[in-house]
Amino acid sequence: MKKLLISLLLVIFSFSIVHAGLIYTDTKTPVSAASGERGVRLGTSQATTFLWAFTIGDASIDTAARKSNVGSISHVDSKDFCILGIPGLCLYGVKTTEVYGR
Repeated sequence: MKKLLISLLLVIFSFSIVHAGLIYTDTKTPVSAASGERGVRLGTSQATTFLWAFTIGDASIDTAARKSNVGSISHVDSKDFCILGIPGLCLYGVKTTEVYGR
């Protein structure tokens, strides 16, 4: 049983290294884009994770658009910041959604 548990932990650890930095992650990736002009307004929304177990906040596209009165969205980016873990399962992490539009 102990060997099985160790093997399972090694597999999980190896997959987490492939995805992102296990100790520190700070990435920005596109979520979606529409053809046309780049938006001049920027709206953001965030959710925060801590202690590998708790997440609070609203990182939705709708919330980001409402915060800055963006009516027509041109594109959306996502930022992940994570210390000790992978995005979504961190000692401390922040997920930010950036909405650009008019």
